[in-house]
Amino acid sequence: MDGVGPAAYSKNHGGVYGKYMFDKKTFAGEFNYDRNTNHYYGYNSEDSILDKDPDRTTIQYVWVKAESGIKSLEA
Repeated sequence: MDGVGPAAYSKNHGGVYGKYMFDKKTFAGEFNYDRNTNHYYGYNSEDSILDKDPDRTTIQYVWVKAESGIKSLEA
């Protein structure tokens, strides 16, 4: 459609996980990143009153997780 704003979106995710095991201990870690962007649509993109950047909403999440534990050798 001509003359209206974009209706594009994006979903991005990245993550890393690692685990290291010793004889009696375990360490684990995790890092994740999510980013979601939605563009508004249905407005006149040629309108000079509108600011061109806030035609989208971006939500970002970053989280880090760490764990440790002790292995029990007794059954």
